[in-house]
Amino acid sequence: MRRQHGFSYLVALFLVAILAVLTTRALENSRTAELREREVELLHVGQAYRAAIRTYYRTGSGSVRYPATLEALLLDQRPLRPQRPLRRLYRDPIRASQDWAW
Repeated sequence: MRRQHGFSYLVALFLVAILAVLTTRALENSRTAELREREVELLHVGQAYRAAIRTYYRTGSGSVRYPATLEALLLDQRPLRPQRPLRRLYRDPIRASQDWAW
């Protein structure tokens, strides 16, 4: 009976170590999945801005130019009939802010 003293403690330590490793892996997997979702959203937002800039560039009344600011994409008053190349300004999904400047 004396030789088995502390065996349960070692088993408990081993189980806690395994639990810590599994928890760490689960957190890494969830963080990777969240980053992938943000990247997909970033691609979608980038395509929307790209299309809006293309529309703004092509619908000038003789003056073909890029918008000076992103807010100019919300309402383009250069043509005879004002247009809205972009319905709203999107936030940066990676940094979770409205500011797109680095």
